[in-house]
Amino acid sequence: MSEKRKKTAYLIGTGPSLNKIDVSKLKNEDTITFNRAYVAFNDWGFEPTYYLSIDVADLYSTYKDINMLIEHSNIKKFFLPHLEHFENRFDEINFKRKDNVYFMDQPPPVEMVIEGKAVIGYINAFRCGVINEQENSVDVVFQSCAGLCGLKILYMMGYEEVALLGCDARYRIDTESQKSIIWDEYGCTSQADYDANHFRDDYFGKGQTFGRPNESEQIKNWGHAADEIEWMNFPFKVYSCSEGSNLNQFFPYIDFEDFLSGKRK
Repeated sequence: MSEKRKKTAYLIGTGPSLNKIDVSKLKNEDTITFNRAYVAFNDWGFEPTYYLSIDVADLYSTYKDINMLIEHSNIKKFFLPHLEHFENRFDEINFKRKDNVYFMDQPPPVEMVIEGKAVIGYINAFRCGVINEQENSVDVVFQSCAGLCGLKILYMMGYEEVALLGCDARYRIDTESQKSIIWDEYGCTSQADYDANHFRDDYFGKGQTFGRPNESEQIKNWGHAADEIEWMNFPFKVYSCSEGSNLNQFFPYIDFEDFLSGKRK
């Protein structure tokens, strides 16, 4: 008797390492993508199962495209931040409301004691999340990282293992990589189709606004998540198929083709 296959999802990030992966092979798999990944859907030959975006600076440029996806795509579920999180320049953002659109709220932090010190924050961030199917809402700790937020939601939906693709947790801020970007109080705006930090130059291309990730903060948050999964002995495995990723120190690295063929560590 063959071993029962685990419920697997593929979390498709947007880092440069994604260019080393034949994403089209995931056409019949459960997948989640983020932010402006939709620029590649035609190239991949499929639309993902799930879509998530949380950064308001990104959404200022993308919300109209997202509404088109809500109306016309085959994506099963959208996860978007609750509109009350928008302020100032972002007041004009609005989303179509349909049965497959879920609005996310971050639960309030709690007071806890760590190494004898009182700290305000989150503990058991995976377990404190909940999806309310009746109200189309989600409580989830964002931690300013769409990929990590997506991982938690996949866990909430009952997936037993997740492969991270294009999740590099690297962000160049040298002069060359930032040459087409201008800054204001809200974040970044690109002046050209030149994006050294993602898998396509037009990902955050000309005219796109976005928030710049903090590499060290993201690595720290992913590390905490990996520790939590291990400490709590979750029935949940996370693997990295992202070559050269900073996350490979936290999750076992397996070549994408090997993972598809069934290799696990």
